[in-house]
Amino acid sequence: MYNKHDNDRPLVTFLKGMVMGAVEVIPAASGSTMAFVLGIYGRILAVIKALDWHLIEDITRFGFKPTLKKLQPHFVLPLLGGAVAGLGVMIWVVGLPQLVRDHPQPVYGFFFGLMVATIALLFTSIAKPWRMRDGLYVMAGAACGWLFMSLVPAATPDGEWFYVICGALAVLGLLLPGISGSFVLVILGKYEAILSALAALDLDVLMPLGLGVGIGLAAFARIIGWLLEHHHRGVMLTICGTLLATLAVVWPFQERMQGAGASVWLTCALMMMGCGALFAMQWWAGRVKVRDA
Repeated sequence: MYNKHDNDRPLVTFLKGMVMGAVEVIPAASGSTMAFVLGIYGRILAVIKALDWHLIEDITRFGFKPTLKKLQPHFVLPLLGGAVAGLGVMIWVVGLPQLVRDHPQPVYGFFFGLMVATIALLFTSIAKPWRMRDGLYVMAGAACGWLFMSLVPAATPDGEWFYVICGALAVLGLLLPGISGSFVLVILGKYEAILSALAALDLDVLMPLGLGVGIGLAAFARIIGWLLEHHHRGVMLTICGTLLATLAVVWPFQERMQGAGASVWLTCALMMMGCGALFAMQWWAGRVKVRDA
């Protein structure tokens, strides 16, 4: 479901896009999660699903009216503008690549708190009562998460073909609530490399990555849309199980994250801030909906 008043409030849509863009570079939160929290997830998925052969036919026949109706530029353009702005703020203003390199433990503490809050938010969004098979979905998701982590080698390739694969898998962060594209890159061992490439605008990395994103959208959008429409509860519970199994990836108290000046108290404080940040965002989204009602 989406907020019908966003058509008349491009600034609100821009700000929502900015939030989505900002969190998309954070491994513990995803743009789709923020879209879910902000009430625009269904609308984004509808636009993505509209990118099919019928749209190409409309364009070649100069059917501008049906094309504009499907693409919703009055919604998509401010959303994309906000997403680019949010991404730019995180990369060049906040300096996230430098923070991850120099202070990995407290930064990943914040990521861990965000991820815990994401799991809690997804669980609370699932209608009750709980059933026995719900636990099976969670266990199946946990098994998938564990299997995915175990299959990824400690050192992954640096070839362009692998960045295409990274892009295709990372786009799941835009399509599935709870799954972060950046988190997928952490598991694949390419998060910091791609973050640095974004900061330096390294086209040798970004072009194959972008190609992979396009392939991923074309391959997964309609499938995921169908699954969420017909098996929403099972999909969401499976995602929760996957996230629970992969929490260890962003656990900050690991030897590889013992950067200079690492502080247990600061890391724990940032964990709490990460949790609070997501719930504060949910509260803000609720306020916006109430004002527009």
